[in-house]
Amino acid sequence: MYWPIPFPEDGVFPERPSRMHEPTPDERLTLAVTARLLLDDRTRTVPITAWTQHGVVILTGVVRTAELRRAVGEVAATTDGVRDVCNALRVPGRRWAVRSLKALLFVAAYASLVGGIVGSQLALVYLALFGALGVSLLEARSLRRDTDAPR
Repeated sequence: MYWPIPFPEDGVFPERPSRMHEPTPDERLTLAVTARLLLDDRTRTVPITAWTQHGVVILTGVVRTAELRRAVGEVAATTDGVRDVCNALRVPGRRWAVRSLKALLFVAAYASLVGGIVGSQLALVYLALFGALGVSLLEARSLRRDTDAPR
């Protein structure tokens, strides 16, 4: 059995556009903001996402400090053509630490509950296992949040 190989003359392939489409004003503005962020020494290495809707620049991602968040917003706001900036950049801080502590306390409480059912010596094993699992999940979540991007 053989499979026929289609050729471009057969009309199987779609026609190629003669040229690329013209970028919309929002696309041009996104490119301008991105270029300015890459040229600024403070914001060059910040892994964020920027896009534009009707002249409003939307910034998302995770940055290390509040000063860096402010600097990214200033660079975006001073770009020509920007009407407004929605600075949705997040700075990990104390809230994350409190959430992590709550999760670890939950793991410890669950292990002690299991220990009450199956015996105290086995409870230590469960505590160690669930503690290690909890810490690894929190570390994985922390790493994922550091490289957060919109989906």
